[in-house]
Amino acid sequence: YNLRCVDALCIPNRCLGCVEGLACNPDTGECGPSCQSPGDCGPGLTCVKGGACVENIAPWAAARVQAGGGLHSALDVQLGDPITLDASASLDGNGDPLNYIWTLNGAPPGSAYLAGADLGSAPTWTFTPDIAGHWFFGLWVTDAAGGVSFQDQAVVYVWSPL
Repeated sequence: YNLRCVDALCIPNRCLGCVEGLACNPDTGECGPSCQSPGDCGPGLTCVKGGACVENIAPWAAARVQAGGGLHSALDVQLGDPITLDASASLDGNGDPLNYIWTLNGAPPGSAYLAGADLGSAPTWTFTPDIAGHWFFGLWVTDAAGGVSFQDQAVVYVWSPL
């Protein structure tokens, strides 16, 4: 980008530069303190392309289940079939990398798996339910600047063949 900043606003492709010590955020056109990484900015701020510190936007969690080439928030599967939980639709408004936290929010009575269990930190997670019934999986995502999403939930109904 060649950005021009006037009165703390940047205009794409028309910039000679922000005031010394400030950098331009090309997404919003605002000037902010210069940075190289989120750690260079203060609490509640993150570093965006263009090297400017801006207010951190909390990420958004999207807990989904893969099936038939698509992603679903709720799904029915047969007992014995593996399911793959998928967080790839989660996003961060500042484009920061995401960290994932999967939890088992609820399992049918009689399952060997306990509600509240931490299931992992990968963007996808494959699991084979051990008993028929409703399964509830929670997802939180965090970003490098300390932003935390609200929890999203995927529901899987596991049915047993006759």
